[in-house]
Order: sequence, then structure tokens, then C-alpha cells
Amino acid sequence: DGHAWWTWSTGAEPDTCFCKWHPELPWPGLYEILAWIPESSAEATGIYRISTPAGVVQVSLNQSLFSGEWASLGRFRQVPGDSVYLGDCTGTGGEQLSFDALRWSPITTGIAAPEGPGPIDPEPLGVFPNPVASGGQVAIACCKTGSIASVYDLSGRLVVRVALPSPDADGFVRISLDPGIPEGLYSLVVEGRGTSSFIVLSP
Repeated sequence: DGHAWWTWSTGAEPDTCFCKWHPELPWPGLYEILAWIPESSAEATGIYRISTPAGVVQVSLNQSLFSGEWASLGRFRQVPGDSVYLGDCTGTGGEQLSFDALRWSPITTGIAAPEGPGPIDPEPLGVFPNPVASGGQVAIACCKTGSIASVYDLSGRLVVRVALPSPDADGFVRISLDPGIPEGLYSLVVEGRGTSSFIVLSP
């Protein structure tokens, strides 16, 4: 609602002020975690501690490089119960450190992600065209005949699930989207790929 907290950074532990974010994740999988950096009171390099099933990952983010925008902390395997912690001990005292919204953006939906605590950069699916008109047809690159394609809205609700047909002469498989699906942002997952892409439905 246009409000953010901030404090002065400190050079030595322990943290005097800290914030911990507990997301309500709709499913386990890969997520890109992004931090909103406000336009003011954000100049320190924060150390974000991201819990994952394989351990805690520390990500340093120089907030002064961003202003009124989302900054990516990376892509991580996440399960319900994971969290992100940011304290005011940065190793450098006297700088303004901001605490604002975090966003978990799904990269996969309900598919086991590679093990390991570090950031993950999966290869996205090729989806064309994107954006696509409601009721239009989407072409997907490099998928096997008979694989199951699922489309979810951002709340995790299944919108459509279909078995993919044979590829065309260009190597694409195509699915048609029901014209009753409202415009917006959706996540496309193909069984066995372990990655997903976002589809933008336009009017």
C-alpha cells in the first residue's frame, strides 16, 4: 500500500532489526524470488537468507542499483514453509536498508526441481505466439507426442489440461485455448520437462 520499512545498517552481528517473509506457496517447485526496492531509503547491500529444502542460500543485493522496481534474488527450489530473512547487519554501518514486498513467481508447477541449495536457471519452454489472443492457438517447441500440457492461473488453479498431439512439419505441437479463459497471465507446464513458461492472454 505504498509503505515500506527501513533502518540503518550495522557493521557487526547480531542483527538489531530484521524482517522474515513467509509466503503461502500454492505448490512445491521452482520460483523466482523478487524483492521490491522503493525509491528512497534503499542504499545498503542487503544479505537475503533464502531457505530451501537443501539449506539456506545467502544472496547479496545492492539496493542502490534499483529504484521503484522489482529486483531478482534468483530462482530456487521452494516448498511450503520456506522463507526469506533480511537483517540489518550488512558488514557496513550507517547505510539505509529497506524492507518491502517480496514476490514468489512460479517457474514450475508441482514438478520436482533439481536438488541443491543454489540458484537454478532452467531452460524455459518455447511458446509462440506470446501474448496470444483468447481462444487462439499456442505452439510449443520440443515436446513429445502424448505429453500432458497443463495451464494454471496465478492462484494455482488448473485451467486446462490436454495431451499434446503430434508435432507439425516445423517441429511444434499446438494446443487451442478456450475462448472462455479470461485475459491475464498463466503458467504453462509440460509433463516431463520440469520447466514452465508464462502465457499472456490478450483480449
